[in-house]
Amino acid sequence: THDQSNRNYLNRYTIVSEAINEARDLINEPGSVATPEYLAEASRKIAKEADLDVKVWDEKKLQKDGYNGLIQVGRGSAYPPRLIRLSYRAKKAKGHLAFVGKGVTFDTGGISLKPADKMFEMKGDMSGGAAVMYALKSIGKLKPDVNVTGIIPTAENFPDANAQRPGDIFYAKNGKSIMVDNTDAEGRLILTDGLHLAGEEKATHILDIATLTGACVRALGLSIAGVMGNNPQLTRAVIRAGQNHGESYWELPLPEEYKELLKTPYADLNYIGGPVAGALTAGLFLQEFVP
Repeated sequence: THDQSNRNYLNRYTIVSEAINEARDLINEPGSVATPEYLAEASRKIAKEADLDVKVWDEKKLQKDGYNGLIQVGRGSAYPPRLIRLSYRAKKAKGHLAFVGKGVTFDTGGISLKPADKMFEMKGDMSGGAAVMYALKSIGKLKPDVNVTGIIPTAENFPDANAQRPGDIFYAKNGKSIMVDNTDAEGRLILTDGLHLAGEEKATHILDIATLTGACVRALGLSIAGVMGNNPQLTRAVIRAGQNHGESYWELPLPEEYKELLKTPYADLNYIGGPVAGALTAGLFLQEFVP
């Protein structure tokens, strides 16, 4: 009936709007409050409320399982890193979607320290992670016909005597060696772990959501998000979903030839591609960790 469909519509958007506001509240918390363990605790609470499965890797388990991106980035912080996985399983699933959200709870830049001006905004460097957590809360309540896994790698990027240095080299979870160039490009390091886990979870589609590069903001400004992908249908679906909700997305390319910019004599990959096309080289770097 007409009334019933109105009620369903209202119910759906109440669930989604509440989750959006809760995500914003989490994003606005200072870094001293919203630590990696705080995000893990919030995810456990979400799992209870929305009937999801939750698993959290602490620093010992991360070390044991070889999630070295998170270990590297979190080394300088008093608050150790976490890897969080929230799972929704449909009764009749058509496909398996994984969301991977960047959860850097505060980003000083590490040894490659950021300028002091507006550094306070870096409490929001876990916005991608928060978006994934509360997307899963909505999904758990709305029960769509698709399996969804939310993965939140979370760490705090701080300079101290244990912090990673520019020039350090380490092996990612998938066995590729990475040279650290500037420790302020930490987001892509923790995402290597998240993307690998998405592959291990047998996701058919992976969507990575992250406040990743200043280069993207310089290209598109503050009102438009950049989208890159190697699956044109999925990319178009994301852009379309944004149009329905007043969110503007613009597709950026993943040019094969720019992979040259990630070459280094010291490791399989340099994790920064130099001063130009920073958003595109970040996308190409991340693609190396999608199974």
